[in-house]
Amino acid sequence: MAKKNIKKIVKKWCDEEGMFDDEKEDKLNEFLFTINYPIESGDKLNLFQPLGSDKLVIMSGVQFDGEIIEKMRALPAGKLDKLLWDLRFSLASRPTEFNLNRPDETIIEAFVTSTVIFPDGLTKDRFMTAISEVYKSKLIATWKIHEMAE
Repeated sequence: MAKKNIKKIVKKWCDEEGMFDDEKEDKLNEFLFTINYPIESGDKLNLFQPLGSDKLVIMSGVQFDGEIIEKMRALPAGKLDKLLWDLRFSLASRPTEFNLNRPDETIIEAFVTSTVIFPDGLTKDRFMTAISEVYKSKLIATWKIHEMAE
């Protein structure tokens, strides 16, 4: 599948499902789309094809506000460590990748979850399933972080 075809196919599927939001200019990618998922939820995911690559990346993330971060800082170290390990194991069992932004190795300021589809596996079914899995991983991480901060 040619690089241009990936963009065309992905755009077509997003339009068919009513989730296409925007196309952004990005020097690092062949294309960068923002989609609404679930539809009309206000949640956004990014779809992009890195420059010079034939893979499609589906990505989403969250930046936590100061109130949540301060609540995490206030937790006893042992409790925070246990909750962070629980979060890691929950995310590691998902069919997505994740990255926790922990600038001082204690609290989590943000996280990103993603998955990749290569051209030989790019079907509408695989595409829609991958979007759903990225979104579910984002939800799980968000819920666990909010649970930590309670």
